[in-house]
Amino acid sequence: DVDPFDPHLPVEIQEAIAYEAYHNPWYYHREIARIEPKGGGGTLSYLLANRSIIYFLWTTLNGLNVFMIQHRQSGKSVGSDFQSNYITHIAGYKNTIAILTKDDNLRAEQIERIKGLRDNLPVYLNPYRKSFDGDPRDTLECTRLKNTIITAVPRSSEKQARNVGRGMTSPIALIDEGPFIPYISIIVRAMLGSTSTARRIAREEKQTNYAAFVTTAGDRMDRDGAYMYRIYRGGLQFDERLFFDCP
Repeated sequence: DVDPFDPHLPVEIQEAIAYEAYHNPWYYHREIARIEPKGGGGTLSYLLANRSIIYFLWTTLNGLNVFMIQHRQSGKSVGSDFQSNYITHIAGYKNTIAILTKDDNLRAEQIERIKGLRDNLPVYLNPYRKSFDGDPRDTLECTRLKNTIITAVPRSSEKQARNVGRGMTSPIALIDEGPFIPYISIIVRAMLGSTSTARRIAREEKQTNYAAFVTTAGDRMDRDGAYMYRIYRGGLQFDERLFFDCP
């Protein structure tokens, strides 16, 4: 077995690992992806992929839209964070991920988590250079691969919500805690219109593209919660038999 974190790996082995990680996302998620324990310190942990994380990774790698509901502290954001890190720092090229969170605090937290996953990469796989990429609070750049993560938060009026959705012009859109975002129906409709062309171009260039909704359970009696519930109910229930229909 080859340890991708071995500091004494020959250059040819490092190049082989980089090649495999680029072409095989499951190798990255299984052997390279590492996360720091809650609270910091301690030994870095492997990605512990439960059913929902496998579901998220597999569907998004196949360019499918995904809707995932999970209770707090159960890894709801882990799969999307690892996928964002993989696309931005390993396998993507000229790709953009747009992330909408329900407030500024969650936005900053999500960017910091993805930065942490990036910093946990082996040195020879990490494309980050502070002098080129900087260290902004609300976005994330990978200049070498020309990838970007942009973020947005909801606004207080319908017009502003429409502008938020139109600003998510990217092949990949992630909405976190949608049932708790004001005017989410306006944002989603504007977003889907904005992303359609970007996704088509990404498919032609064989780049990852998807729309993802990850959330804790909302209130179906609430305007925004009811809208998200209709999206959820309108989708196909995930089943592992789908593995036989897609790679």
